[in-house]
Amino acid sequence: MRAGDADYLFQGSTRNMMEVAICLFDTPENAKSAYTQWKGTEKDKEKAPTKTVGEETTLVMNPGLSSNTVHGFSRSGVVTIRVTADGMAQDTTGVEDMLTATLKRLQQVQDGKRATVTTADVAPKAEK
Repeated sequence: MRAGDADYLFQGSTRNMMEVAICLFDTPENAKSAYTQWKGTEKDKEKAPTKTVGEETTLVMNPGLSSNTVHGFSRSGVVTIRVTADGMAQDTTGVEDMLTATLKRLQQVQDGKRATVTTADVAPKAEK
């Protein structure tokens, strides 16, 4: 089930677009399978994140024929999250912050709370 998806202008430019996709699966195994397919097979383009988000996190720099694009993938239980940012070159901080904030917002909702976490909340913590 596709739980949601959103596009954002990043730093006020259509050249710096960010897309977030969230998919919910019936089992952790199916979520892991989708996570593996989403991140692809270009191991030479993978970069370890500063901090793992959820159970698994992978960053892929400029996959396929794209340039200046960062893809971030995270899996936690039955949820798989993909964040794509265009025009980011090798800067992964925005993607990592968005993965973290998205997962924390989902966890708040699962706990019956209002989703209040933002990337601004996450960013200062990532720098520590």
